[in-house]
Amino acid sequence: MLKLIKAIRARYILAVLAMALLVSIATGFMQFLLYDKQQDATVVNIAGMQRMLSQKVLLHAQRLVSLQNEPQVFQVVYSQLQSSVDRFAVNHEYLMSKRAQEHGFFSPKLNEWYFSQPIRLDQRSRDFIARGRNLQLTDPIELDELYRLSQSLLIDLDGAVQLFEEQANSGLTTLRYVEMLIWLLAMVLLIVEVKFIFRPMEMQVLAGLRELENQKQQTQQALRMKSRFLARASHELRTPLQSVLGYLDLFRTEHQPLHLEQAITSAHQLNILINEMHDFSRWSNEKVRIQNSRADLPTMIEMVVAPYRLAAQRKGLRLQVQMTDNEHKRLLCDHQHLAWICSQLLDNSIKFSDSGTITLAVELNTGDSQSSLTVSVSDQGCGLTQELIDSMTVHDDKNNHFQGMQLGLVRCQWLVNAMSGELNLSNSPQGGASLRFTIPVTILDDNEVLISADASGKKALLVEDNAINAVVITKQLRTLGFDVVRAEHGKAALQVLETQTFDVIFMDLNMPHMDGYETIEKIRNQLNLNTIVIVVTANDEQQDLDRAIILGSNGYVIKPLQQVELVKVLDELGVVTLREEHSK
Repeated sequence: MLKLIKAIRARYILAVLAMALLVSIATGFMQFLLYDKQQDATVVNIAGMQRMLSQKVLLHAQRLVSLQNEPQVFQVVYSQLQSSVDRFAVNHEYLMSKRAQEHGFFSPKLNEWYFSQPIRLDQRSRDFIARGRNLQLTDPIELDELYRLSQSLLIDLDGAVQLFEEQANSGLTTLRYVEMLIWLLAMVLLIVEVKFIFRPMEMQVLAGLRELENQKQQTQQALRMKSRFLARASHELRTPLQSVLGYLDLFRTEHQPLHLEQAITSAHQLNILINEMHDFSRWSNEKVRIQNSRADLPTMIEMVVAPYRLAAQRKGLRLQVQMTDNEHKRLLCDHQHLAWICSQLLDNSIKFSDSGTITLAVELNTGDSQSSLTVSVSDQGCGLTQELIDSMTVHDDKNNHFQGMQLGLVRCQWLVNAMSGELNLSNSPQGGASLRFTIPVTILDDNEVLISADASGKKALLVEDNAINAVVITKQLRTLGFDVVRAEHGKAALQVLETQTFDVIFMDLNMPHMDGYETIEKIRNQLNLNTIVIVVTANDEQQDLDRAIILGSNGYVIKPLQQVELVKVLDELGVVTLREEHSK
């Protein structure tokens, strides 16, 4: 929007400056022409005055003849005669000066009128001035000659006035043409401004409004998606949670170890769903993080299927898994995202099936250069519409298929693509939907060397306010060989650190009294300790983790704490000793 405002302001200023420039030039030129016309009017007036003065000189001369016996009056009239002659002479020199000026007022006709035969008005005007100044009043012949000269001069002066007026009128015509030209230039400038300034400005404004409308719609859609996501998240999490509670209830009454294993498997699936919820914002930006790990394929598949057995049983559905002995392999791939994709496909098959069998088929394809894993989920439900198959669009409000937690089929496609795989969906000939995806994997050797960690003799401080979390993490650390001391919050941790030394500190971030950020800062700046600090938190926001690193932590692990991730961080920081073991 700021760019749009700046662009509009620049175009507006350009348009105003262009119009102001044209108006200024036009005004200056018109002022020049008006001044020139004012000079023309002065010349015409002086030319007309010459006719009057010539007659006035003759009139005074005739009066002087009759005033010979009245000396006082004679002297007054004589002075008036000489004044008229002087004025006539001054006016004549003024008119002649116009001829000498560059771009002078004299037209070719005026030049001819004043200086060429037979008129020679310039010479005759000078003769008239000379006669008027040297007039002999006692000589009747001279008076008669002056009269005839004055009469003929009057006719020629009248012709000169007409020529001056004609010249002035031609200037007025030029002025009208200039005015018309200025008007045309103004119109052209307005057209140019409309085409190259105002029209693009209008297009920019419309584009800006469209962009704002699109942003508004995107924001509203994001808010709707967020509302649907939050509303459905609890529903989607209930499937593995219900499985956990159901198997635990069965274990309490029947004491079958299998039920406890199923509850643990369902809890792992619940953890995967929670992790994918954390990844939702990254997925919205199509930024999928692929994290390959080593795991047993049947174990991963069972972890996916276990939470849905009870849900399928309650709907009267049969849930079966098809695997051969070849699939009992350890694989290197992104098991977490692979499990999530399988769970989403199973969840939707159960949701949109009212009867029949849901089949999860797993096929491991070995090759010389690259092995691949193919997983298909088929059901006998309502199937998929052709529009859905063609468009792969799942965020339409009218389309409820494969929405789940609003992560959906499109994001399954993102994950499969991110793992360099391919997702296909179709309808089975017998009815129902069939979804199949293939991803590249690495098959691990049965005699793979496994790495275990040993922290015997190392002392660890666990700063954790939640008692249950503290018990679980303490047992995990003691399994590695750590001697663990627990502090319930940051203040208690600082008091312990004043009297004891540790090899590593495991720090929660959200605690009462003093949070992990302040505690880390005081450990580094107040106690001046260089002890390794590993953040243990359920908050995986990168900006919060970066803040902890800046304050002085050395690494972090995300809750729920996975032993593999914990060992990886401890190894990177040199806290534990690794041992090699061969898998059976």
